[in-house]
Amino acid sequence: MHAGIADRAVAAGEGAGDDVPAWARDVAASAVARVASTADDEVVVHFAGALRFVDYLDTRTTELVLHSLELQVACGLEPVAAAGALAVVNGVLLALVDRADPVALALALTGRRGPRPCNVLG
Repeated sequence: MHAGIADRAVAAGEGAGDDVPAWARDVAASAVARVASTADDEVVVHFAGALRFVDYLDTRTTELVLHSLELQVACGLEPVAAAGALAVVNGVLLALVDRADPVALALALTGRRGPRPCNVLG
């Protein structure tokens, strides 16, 4: 899975050309158009299984927001995201809490450090 992600990132970077902002705008416009033309209940099948398109969008929003926050932190910026986007992220993550170590989760949610990390994503 990680090799595939790395390969797609390299291909995207190579395909961006000299005007990266224009390329990013085009990609974003294409994504918005595709979302607008896809029914919420259309089934999306991917490596982890199948789910409704609207639920798949929540997982993609979660990835986008989390990676954006990581980039902000890596650049020394205060991490910020839109309240609506964070509501989606927290809803997705909270739906997965049954996968977490309950002790590590309790410590993480209260800002404490434990002997082991808490990660609902596995």
